[in-house]
Amino acid sequence: MEPEIFAPGIISSKYWEHSPPVFSQDSKEVYWSVVFDDQNTGVIYYMKRQNDQWTKPEVISFSESKYRDICPSLSSDGKTLYFTSSRPVEKNGKTGGHDMWFVKRKGNDWSEPQLLAPNISTGKDARSTFTRDEILYFGSWREGATGGSNLYRSKLVNGIYTKPENLDAIFSGANPMPSYVAPDESYMIFESFRTGGFGGCDFWISLRQNDGSWEEPKNLGAKINSKGNDWFGGFSPDMKYFFFVSDRGDNNDIYWVNAKIIDELRPKDLKETLIK
Repeated sequence: MEPEIFAPGIISSKYWEHSPPVFSQDSKEVYWSVVFDDQNTGVIYYMKRQNDQWTKPEVISFSESKYRDICPSLSSDGKTLYFTSSRPVEKNGKTGGHDMWFVKRKGNDWSEPQLLAPNISTGKDARSTFTRDEILYFGSWREGATGGSNLYRSKLVNGIYTKPENLDAIFSGANPMPSYVAPDESYMIFESFRTGGFGGCDFWISLRQNDGSWEEPKNLGAKINSKGNDWFGGFSPDMKYFFFVSDRGDNNDIYWVNAKIIDELRPKDLKETLIK
């Protein structure tokens, strides 16, 4: 019930972790990202469980240290891995921006990276997360965003993501980024530097109303948030644990905590648990 560093010296390393661990549904694979000292380059690591033992951390095949490959997420069937990258959109193009990419499983390896949504890519987008209907939530500094990044939502129609909808103004400002959206979109956990928190970046939660609007966000509280920066959150496949990155210690490490402490925040009139 108290956050602890996850897998110290193995996953939580000397580097600057830049995502929570992302497990496959059978918990036999795990992916996460780190950025290096210059903060401009980073890679995605992975481990596999074989014969009841975990393999050593390795850089995934498509990730190159000359780019900033960060924030991996895995589809429920394990066949698609999404990530954010500074790699150029065009061959021999310039790096530096951030777009959402994906790779498809190809035997025991992965395909070449492809832009997730070329029609909505701006070079200022990050952190893709999906509902069970493949509705895309992400953060962006694109034109029209106010007060830093904004949160956006886009539907998949006939295989193409539609023009993103800028979410409710209550999320705007203070650089919000989505961490987790419930499969039915009933609530969202996001990170933000908004006022009313415990220090730097904090985790917040907002419930979605029947009319599609969002409730005023509530801070996840001192059991997760600290005086430092707490960001990059996600759940284990069984929803029992919440993983996140924090610089509360000597480094930017991954922490984990029992997800029950999030469920304690549900409104008294909400009979169902938030953590399903």
